[in-house]
Amino acid sequence: MVTYRIPILKLPTIVLQMVLQMMRFTDLFLLSRVSITMGILIKILVKIRNHKVKMIFGYHFMFEFISTKDENQTETILLIKNGLTYPNYIHFQLNIGNAINVLSTLTHATQGISVLATSWDDMVSGAYELLKEFFDLFSIEILATDVNLNMVGGNYQPIIRLINWLNPKVPSSRYIGKCDAQAYEWIIRNVESKNKVLFHMHPTEYPEIKWLTLNKKEISITHGKWIDFDQFHTIRGTSIDLRDLSFTDDQLNTIFLGLKGGLYPDLEKLNLQFTRPLNPQAMLNGLDYVLEGASKCSFRMISGKKCVIFYKRFFDVNPILYELEVSISKIIENSTSSY
Repeated sequence: MVTYRIPILKLPTIVLQMVLQMMRFTDLFLLSRVSITMGILIKILVKIRNHKVKMIFGYHFMFEFISTKDENQTETILLIKNGLTYPNYIHFQLNIGNAINVLSTLTHATQGISVLATSWDDMVSGAYELLKEFFDLFSIEILATDVNLNMVGGNYQPIIRLINWLNPKVPSSRYIGKCDAQAYEWIIRNVESKNKVLFHMHPTEYPEIKWLTLNKKEISITHGKWIDFDQFHTIRGTSIDLRDLSFTDDQLNTIFLGLKGGLYPDLEKLNLQFTRPLNPQAMLNGLDYVLEGASKCSFRMISGKKCVIFYKRFFDVNPILYELEVSISKIIENSTSSY
C-alpha cells in the first residue's frame, strides 16, 4: 500500500492557521493526537470556537458537538464499554490524556461526517480524560448534560460526580428514566448545579425527603408528589416548574399571599400542575386581584411588580391535568388594583 505524507508543518503559519480553522472538530481532535507539537499548534492557532458539546449518558456515553454556526451540523464522539464491534472499519489506537492506546475507529458516516468511537474499561474515567483534553485544547463550552437512568443503571453516582466536577460550566442538566426511591433521593440531594436542572426521573416509589434545600436558577420536577407544603418553601429559583402536586387550595392561597408579600423575591416564573380541579375562589382569597380573562387574573405585589396567574386545563390527556402558570413582570407605575 502506498502511503502519502502531507508536510502540513511546513506550511506558513497563517496558511496553517486557516487550514486548521476550517477543519471539523473531530478531525482537529484526531490531528492533535499525531504529536505533541501538533497538539500545541492546534491549541495556539485555533482561536475560533465553533462548537459546543452536549453530553448524553446512556448505555454508551455520547459527546455531541454542535456547531455554533449551524445547530443542525453535529459531530459525535462515542465512549463504548469494553471493545468495539465494528468489523468493517479500520481500528486504531489513540493516546488520550493519561490513557494509552485507546482502541478507536471512525464509523457510521452520516451526511459525510463520521462518528469517532472509543473503547474504555471504565466509561466515566474515559469521559474525564476526553473532557480534560477538550478543555485544554479547545476551551470547549458545554451546552447541556443528559442522564438516562434506564440505561446507566447503578452507575449514576460516578456520572453525577463527573457532572458536578464540571460545575459551574454546565448551563443545563436533565435526568430522565425510572429509578428506585433511594436513587431518586440521592440524585435530588447530590446534583450540585445552580443553573438549570430538570429532575424528570420517575421514582418507582416516592421517598420521604425531609429538610432538603434546592437552590437552582431554574428547576423542574415532573414527579412531585413527595413535595409537601413545607418542602415547597425550601425550593428557590427564578423559574420553578413542579408537577403531580398534592397541595390544597388553601395552601396555594398561602403561597400566593406570600408571593404578594415578597416571600419569594427572586421568582420570575412558577408552574404548578395537578391531577385535580382547582378552586380559583379559594386560591385567590385576599389577593385583591383583577380578572384579565376567563382563566387569567393579576394582582400587584408589595414590590410594585405585577403577578399574573393563568389557570390551564388539559383535557386531551388522562388523567386531566390542571396547571397554574404564574409570571411576574416589571414594576407597575401609577396603577391600582381592584376587583
